[in-house]
Amino acid sequence: MAKTIVDITETITGDHFRYKNFIREMEWTKDGITKTIPYMSIGHGFTHIDAPCHFIPGGEHLYEIDDLLDVLIGRASILDVSYVGPEEPITAEKLEKAYDGCETNKVLLVKTGWGKTVDSTTPEYWAKAPYITPDGAKYLASLNPRLVGYDFPQDYGIRTAATIPVMYPETSPTHFEILSKKILMIEYLNYLWKVPAGIKNVDFYALPLNLYLDKCDGTSIRVVVAYE
Repeated sequence: MAKTIVDITETITGDHFRYKNFIREMEWTKDGITKTIPYMSIGHGFTHIDAPCHFIPGGEHLYEIDDLLDVLIGRASILDVSYVGPEEPITAEKLEKAYDGCETNKVLLVKTGWGKTVDSTTPEYWAKAPYITPDGAKYLASLNPRLVGYDFPQDYGIRTAATIPVMYPETSPTHFEILSKKILMIEYLNYLWKVPAGIKNVDFYALPLNLYLDKCDGTSIRVVVAYE
């Protein structure tokens, strides 16, 4: 039986209220000929992976993780909490129930389907999103995954508008709990809602840009899942 493949990477667009300067154009003129050259900033926008060094002093960079591709290619478990509503907290109890029936703890994908409910390019996507509570973040870390991914702005502290948020453990618990345990994070996935309800275990393929930079704490990533 052929597997169904779903690209769960957010679409990169120039029409986004938060990442207005993510995609830019540069005009270059020589010998009377003008060329328009588009280019993209590499930052923590759209679907991206965070290395521990993003938040933890002395934490690992992606290129320092020897088995990175082993983590990013294999099986993943979906923790489906897509019943949650706007601004609803996602607690340890909800996540524990969602983990029941999952076959692996290596890669955990927290599914809310929020991108189906609200357009991800709008302020409402951030301001009204559900969020993970401190005890929820501790529960995810307690499962000892190598990577956790989210299809919504998972921390209350990152839901502010177009500004860079000030982050604290009580308002941004996944950043503190997950990254401090040397667990990788993939933020701002989308289209997980295309995976039917009841599918808890999927094949997982994620490839980040191959960057060797001491100051790079994360990078854009393409993420695909497959199920029977």
